[in-house]
Amino acid sequence: MKKVSLSPNQIRLPQDSQRWIEYCAQIVRQTPTEIQSLKNKFARNYKIVWYLTNPSPNSNRSSKTVLFCSPHSDDLPLVATAATHHHIKQGDTVLELLFTNASTGRESRGFADNESFLTVRLAEDILSSQITGVNKIGIITLPDGTSGFSESRWRGDDPTLSSVWESIVRTINPHIMYSPHPDLEADRHPDHHAVAKAVERMIAWGTENDFWQGRVPGKADRFLSWRRYATWGKGVPNPNLYFEYDPEGDIPSLRQKALDCFVSQAGSEYGKIGNARALYLGGMQTVGTGKIKAREVFDELTPATVIAVE
Repeated sequence: MKKVSLSPNQIRLPQDSQRWIEYCAQIVRQTPTEIQSLKNKFARNYKIVWYLTNPSPNSNRSSKTVLFCSPHSDDLPLVATAATHHHIKQGDTVLELLFTNASTGRESRGFADNESFLTVRLAEDILSSQITGVNKIGIITLPDGTSGFSESRWRGDDPTLSSVWESIVRTINPHIMYSPHPDLEADRHPDHHAVAKAVERMIAWGTENDFWQGRVPGKADRFLSWRRYATWGKGVPNPNLYFEYDPEGDIPSLRQKALDCFVSQAGSEYGKIGNARALYLGGMQTVGTGKIKAREVFDELTPATVIAVE
């Protein structure tokens, strides 16, 4: 099939929705994939399908594996464009793992068909990741073949899924993980809260190598940092990590271009919101210094420090 090039800013909804659906289907078909199975006997029917968006990361000795656990495909550029840019410049491998199947249609924008909507959201994320530099996008595949959990209809603290979460972190073995904050008041979106609770389980139990060695194959012995953000609530309760940048520099444009790709979600508007939010969060801390900065804000948890006393 002849490859067609189409820019998101050429689309007008709802009248161009079918044209966008067809283009997105082409993007998904043409993106290389690899399938990663979870080896734990309690999770062996779960898989991760990875889409290789920028498949040649640097591999220097100091590089790290960064796992962004994403409730929806547009969350990463909204809250972590600067963070992603920093990791890519450092030579890190950035992986985005999608948890939901984006099943909610957008009838008012011409996307009532849930099956095609999944393809659209995935393709939009592929296009966005080619801008931000994300190396791979993965989506959790359920035993029945469904891509992702049904939006707003699942729980990250479901005990039947505990082995799945432990297997994911032990299979990928990341150094750094990003997710929504688990405090419900910090981020009240049900999918965000579900992902936060899933990641909480990953870190609390999946990194216990001695305890799980016989039950859950793999290892998670590289964990350094869990960085939690908040979007749909009161905000990050105890921010202690900031990615600070010039609001007149390249990052705002990068975020806007990345979110412009999410045509089905009014992404260009989210781009403006994300940039305004970062400018407010940073500006309130840098006003009066002579140069206002923008900031992406996280609450970082790191492993406990152990001091040996002789």
